[in-house]
Formats: sequence, C-alpha cells, structure tokens
Amino acid sequence: MKALKAIGQVLAAILYTNLYTGLLYLIIVMPVTWILTLRPLIIVILVIFLGGIIQSIIIGAQTLIFVPYVWIVKRNVIALLVSIGFMLFNLVRSAVRLWQCNLGQGTWITILLVVFSLMILEALIISVVGVYKAYSDDIIEK
Repeated sequence: MKALKAIGQVLAAILYTNLYTGLLYLIIVMPVTWILTLRPLIIVILVIFLGGIIQSIIIGAQTLIFVPYVWIVKRNVIALLVSIGFMLFNLVRSAVRLWQCNLGQGTWITILLVVFSLMILEALIISVVGVYKAYSDDIIEK
C-alpha cells in the first residue's frame, strides 16, 4: 500500500506542478506579452501601476495554490525532486518565452524584460524553497 501511495504522490507532483507553473505563466508572461506590444510611454506607465499588482497576485496565488504540496511531498523524496525539477524546467521555459517575444523596440523593452525575468526568478526561488520547506517541516513532525 505504501508503494501505491508513493506512486500516487509522484503522479500528483507531476500533474500539480504543471498546473501550478502554468498558472504562474498565465499570471506573469501573458500580461507582459500584451504590455510589450504597446507604445513605450504607455508601457512605463503600466509597469509602474501594474507591476505591484502583478507581484501581489503572484504572491497570493503562490500562497493559495501551494497548500496541496504539503500532502504531495509528504515523506516522499522522489515527489519532492520531481516537483522541483518541473518547477525549474517550466519557469525557465517561461522566462525564455518571455525573451522570445522581444519585439526589438530598444533599451526600455530590454530593461522591462530583465525586470519581469527577475519576477519569474523570484517566483521560482519562492516555489522551490516552499516545496522543500513543506517536505522538511513534515520530516520534523515525525
């Protein structure tokens, strides 16, 4: 029965991590690609106003949709490693896709792409640390 539970946790880690990183992709990359199609002055104004909103949505979403990881990685190192691996792969791929939408509009766009790439990096670090903390807190409770 323990083997079946472990397999279920690994499968849940695969499915849920893809869902989790997909939601982060929708929150970060989709609005940014729309913003980059606008005129430079409007881009700067939107980044000033929407940057904080996007950041708070990222943190709120990570807090809310992170709860199932406590059960997914519970006493299962393989599920932990699979989750971290998929997070790394998917969020790095999101950053690459963000840079591929560079429309060659100059230094403002490049600076904004660096800022949004740092937001993706921050989301990645928070996610990996959170999953590891969910695993290690469970180990302490034994």
